[in-house]
Amino acid sequence: TIIIHTQAGDLNYRIFAVSRFSDVFIPEEYDFSDLEEVERYLKDIKDSSINFRGDMEVAANDKVLTLSTCYTNQDAVRLLVVGILSEE
Repeated sequence: TIIIHTQAGDLNYRIFAVSRFSDVFIPEEYDFSDLEEVERYLKDIKDSSINFRGDMEVAANDKVLTLSTCYTNQDAVRLLVVGILSEE
């Protein structure tokens, strides 16, 4: 779980994937205003996952949080931690 504290309250994200992903600039690669593009992004996350929670339902209209960081000494690879906003 990832918890983001805001003045309006806490946002709880349930982690569903950890992925070894390319170093593309994600907001430029995917048009997140288009649900088909969001589905493509989610498929790419699943296909590149080191760990994927198959027991979690993830839909294109879910609120998705992606955290990205370096992955070892590989310049063309990023490690992504991806979660969806929980209603809890």
